Amino acid sequence: MSDPAKRIIVDDDWKQAAQEEKEKLAAELQNEPRQPQSAFPEASFEVLVNSLAMPAMLNLGMIQMPNHTPRMEEARFYIDLLTVVEQKTKGNLAVAEHNMLTTLLYELRMTYVKANENAPG
Repeated sequence: MSDPAKRIIVDDDWKQAAQEEKEKLAAELQNEPRQPQSAFPEASFEVLVNSLAMPAMLNLGMIQMPNHTPRMEEARFYIDLLTVVEQKTKGNLAVAEHNMLTTLLYELRMTYVKANENAPG
């Protein structure tokens, strides 16, 4: 059997260890300078492209928003802006960036064409 002197009393040991850990964490949090959390993501090519794509999607009706009526002219403007980005960055993008932009423009253009086909007039 086991030696009674080496016997660990679980109830007291884990409670004490948990309390010590809690105090240690509280002290660390108190001593650490708080870094303000930004409401904005880190600037990147993806964020730039998405910031131009969102209004296009909204005005194509791909994203629903209360009290907003899709406007094809505005959607076309943002698609054209993304086309300028595509032309000006040609040959300077990573493969993933190129694929993201190409795929996004394809989807926006196809949605624009379908929306204009279904438009009354």
